[in-house]
Amino acid sequence: MEQYLGAEAFLEVLNANGIENIFFNPGGDLAPIQAAVLRYKASGKPAPKLILCLHESVALTAAHGHYMVSGRPQVVMVHSELGTQQLAGAIHNAQWGRIPAVIWAGLATAPQRVNWRQEPYDQGSMVRNCVKWDHNIGPDDDIHEVLQHAIDVAFSEPRGPVYLSYARQALSGMVEKRGPESITSSVTRLPAANPEQLGKIATHFVKK
Repeated sequence: MEQYLGAEAFLEVLNANGIENIFFNPGGDLAPIQAAVLRYKASGKPAPKLILCLHESVALTAAHGHYMVSGRPQVVMVHSELGTQQLAGAIHNAQWGRIPAVIWAGLATAPQRVNWRQEPYDQGSMVRNCVKWDHNIGPDDDIHEVLQHAIDVAFSEPRGPVYLSYARQALSGMVEKRGPESITSSVTRLPAANPEQLGKIATHFVKK
C-alpha cells in the first residue's frame, strides 16, 4: 500500500475541504507542514497558503476575519503549550463568534509531567472551556479521519473552534495514502448566498 508523510495527509484533508490558508506563528513542531507545503508548491500540486503571523492571537483573529468573508472553515497552527496560551482572548472571541477554526498545536512535554495536583499534564485543558471539541492525536489515530472529524465538528451548528494537539512523529511518520474521494465531510454545507438576491432584499428593506 502506498504511503506518504503525515504532514502530506494533513494537506490532503485541507485541500479536500477547500481550505486555502493556514494562519500560523512558527515553531519547530510545525516545520514538517511548512516543508510539505513547499514540496507541493514546487511540484505544482495545490496546497494552502502559509500566512505568517507575528503572534498567535493575530493568527486566530485573521482566521476569524477570513471566515466572516469566505464562509469556509479555517486552520490556525500554533507552537505547543506556549503558542496555545498566546491565543488568549482570540479563542474566546472565536467561541462567541461561532468561528469554525481548527487550532492545530504541537505537543512538547517532558515524560511524567504533572501539575500541582499530581494530575497528568493535559495541554488541551487550557482551552477546553472555549472549544467544541479537543483531541490529542495518538499513534493509533488515522490523521485523515481525526482532522476531518475536527473540521466537521467545527463547521456543524452551532459552529465554533476545535483544538487538536499532536506529537511531532504524527507529521514526520509515514501513513497510508488516501485518495481525495475517500476524504469526505459529514456536514451538509449550504450554498453561498446569491449577491443579486441579497441586493433585492436589501433594497426592499430600505424602501420600507
